[in-house]
Amino acid sequence: MGKRGPAPIPTPLKLLRGNPGKQKIDPNEVKPPSDNVSCPDWIKGKARDQWDRLAPVLSTVGMLTNLDVDILAMLCQSIADFAQYNDAIKEGKLPIYKQGDQIIPHPLISMRRRTLADVLKLGARFGMTPSDRVGLNVKLLEDEDELKGFIKGRAGG
Repeated sequence: MGKRGPAPIPTPLKLLRGNPGKQKIDPNEVKPPSDNVSCPDWIKGKARDQWDRLAPVLSTVGMLTNLDVDILAMLCQSIADFAQYNDAIKEGKLPIYKQGDQIIPHPLISMRRRTLADVLKLGARFGMTPSDRVGLNVKLLEDEDELKGFIKGRAGG
């Protein structure tokens, strides 16, 4: 059986929200390094454009570490795929499938729907939806040393 209840909120996100529940911040929480954050080689084209747009913002607020690279890359690829499926649907060049008297939607329509669900799930992990950002008090930081000082100060350490 899986874990019960809502997923735990990442500490950087909790700190950006001002720790509204005043819960103790675990000093032993795993803090992955962020010294080797770079776009994976398999991200190309419009997915790379998404990486270039999102990675700097997430890095600035301490939400991107070495361990998050592949998840962010999947999010970027999903956003690019969604745009590609959406463009194909808008162009109206989709064949109509029939099974007897029933019209079957083109597979791109269901692919777009599934990709959108993936984007929303992955985006939520990075606080990218409006509901995930409720209560965030974001202070943009100039460099990683300032970020570490900010987090240390907010954690009371």
